[in-house]
Amino acid sequence: MVRSNEVNKQNKGGQANVELVAGSDDLKTLERVGRECVKIFLREQKAAFCKVFGTEADYKARELRKA
Repeated sequence: MVRSNEVNKQNKGGQANVELVAGSDDLKTLERVGRECVKIFLREQKAAFCKVFGTEADYKARELRKA
């Protein structure tokens, strides 16, 4: 589930910065979700960065200054 989606750098083709919760702690699942996220957002933007969190608790515990 997407928790945050910001698009910037419009003059350069757009860059999506996405944060989402995968609902799993399985590393293969997290990687698959991240790759799918990038693939989806690259359809409309020139660049896409997806930060995938395993659980809602992981998302809430993230360091906001580094996000």
